[in-house]
Amino acid sequence: MTDYQTARVSLGVRLRELREGAGLSGRELAARAGRHPSKVSRLEHGKQTASTEDLHSWALLCGRREAAGGTGRSAPVPGNPLCELAASALGRARSASAILFSAG
Repeated sequence: MTDYQTARVSLGVRLRELREGAGLSGRELAARAGRHPSKVSRLEHGKQTASTEDLHSWALLCGRREAAGGTGRSAPVPGNPLCELAASALGRARSASAILFSAG
């Protein structure tokens, strides 16, 4: 598993913890977010990279306003674990993309 995939899986685990901590099923969260339930599953299993808007709405819907801080259109908030994990995953994705697309 690449660093990028590991980061996505780690983020998915944290997203699942937030959802379960809020007492929501995957289907309930998806319905409240206006998303298909399969998107929730893909994010939680590290099969899809979460956008900053996904992270923001997820945190708010799970009643974790403090975890949503900085996940909107602005830069991540230093010290916010969810933001830092997402930033790490996205940074690794950019690095992997740069390596993949520059090889040739």
